[in-house]
Amino acid sequence: MHRQLARVSILFLAVIAAAWSAFTFPHAATSNSVLFDREIVRILNIHCAMCHMSGGPAEDITTWQQTWLQRDAIHDQVLARHMPPWAAVSGYGSFKNTNQLTLREKRFIVSWVEGLGPRNTGEVFFNLPGTDGAQDEPVTASFDTAAWRLGDPGRVVRVAPDDVLVGTLDGSELLQAFVTIDPFIQEETFLSGLEFLPDDRRNLHAVVFSVADSGQWLATWTPWYGHREFSEDSGVRLAPGQHIQADYLMSESNSGMTVNGSLGLHFANTTTARQVQEISVESQGRGTRLQTETTLENETTVIALWPEYPAGTHSLEISARHPNGRVEILLLALDIPEQWPTSYILESPITLPAGSRLTVTANAGDAQSTALSGMLRLTLSNY
Repeated sequence: MHRQLARVSILFLAVIAAAWSAFTFPHAATSNSVLFDREIVRILNIHCAMCHMSGGPAEDITTWQQTWLQRDAIHDQVLARHMPPWAAVSGYGSFKNTNQLTLREKRFIVSWVEGLGPRNTGEVFFNLPGTDGAQDEPVTASFDTAAWRLGDPGRVVRVAPDDVLVGTLDGSELLQAFVTIDPFIQEETFLSGLEFLPDDRRNLHAVVFSVADSGQWLATWTPWYGHREFSEDSGVRLAPGQHIQADYLMSESNSGMTVNGSLGLHFANTTTARQVQEISVESQGRGTRLQTETTLENETTVIALWPEYPAGTHSLEISARHPNGRVEILLLALDIPEQWPTSYILESPITLPAGSRLTVTANAGDAQSTALSGMLRLTLSNY
C-alpha cells in the first residue's frame, strides 16, 4: 500500500514539474526546432543578404551574432510587411522578381525570435584550428555580387563616367543621377536580356535603364533583382548608334559612392519574332486619390509593369476591364516603400483583348493623409 502511494506521489510530482517548466519557460530554445544555421540563414540568403551585408545599403545581418542582436526589429518589420521591401499583395498577379516572404518563412522567423534565437543544436565554435590544422567556419548568410545570374553576357560594357551630376528627386528623399551608356551597337539587333553589377551598392536603391533616344523602358535594377530577361522569341530592337540611359536612385548618405559598374547585354541569335514595345499612360494631378486610364486599341500581351507615382502613395491598383465586363487585377500594392522603387515582371504573360480598359489608381491612405501631388504614370511592357 505504501509503495503504491509512493509511486503515485512520484508520478504526481513529475507531472507538476513538467507543467511548471512548460508554463515558466514557454519559448525555451530547447523546445524550438527553428535554427539560424538551418532555416534562418536560408531565408537571409534568398531575401535579405543582398542588402543586409557588408558593403550593402542596409545594416549587416549575415552572421548569427548580428541577426540575434537585431531579432526584435526583424520580428516587427516582418510582421508589419516593411521588410523585405515588396508591396505587391499575394493573389493579385504573380511576379518573377518578387521578394515577398512566404507564410512559412514568416512563421520560421517569428518562431526563431520567440524561441530566443538558437544558433544550432549546440555545436560550439572555438575559432581555433583542430588537430588536423583545419578550422571550422560558422554558418553565415551570403550573396555573390559578382555573379551573372543570366549566364555570361554576349557583351559587357563598363559604366565609368568621368563626371556625374547628382540632384534631388522631386518629392522624395532619394538622390538622382543620369548616366548615358554606349552599348556599341553597330547594326540592328534585338536585346534579349540585361544585367547590371554595380561596383558600389552601399547606398544604391534602384537603377532604371531605358533606350536613350526613344525613352523605352528596359529594366529596373534593384538590390534583390538585378536583371531582366525577355522570352526566347522576343526582344527590344536597338538601332545602330543607339545609347542606353541609366537613372540612378540613391540615398542621401552617398558620400564617396560611385556609379561605376558592369552592364551585361544579351542579344538574340536571330531576328526576333516579337518585338517588345511599351504602352504608357499618365496623368498629372493632386488629391488623396489619383487615377489615370486608357483603352487598348489592339490585343496586347503584357509582360511587365513599371509604375511611377507621387511621394506619399500608400496603395496602388492596376486593373483591366475586359470588353465583356470582367475585371482583372494586374497588381495590388499596399504599404508601398517609397525608398525602394521596383518594377513588376510577370511570371507568365497576360493577354488583354482589344477594347480592354486599363486603369491605374493611387491612394494616399485615409482621409487625413497628405494629398498626393505630381505625376502618376504606368509603363506597360508588351508585345
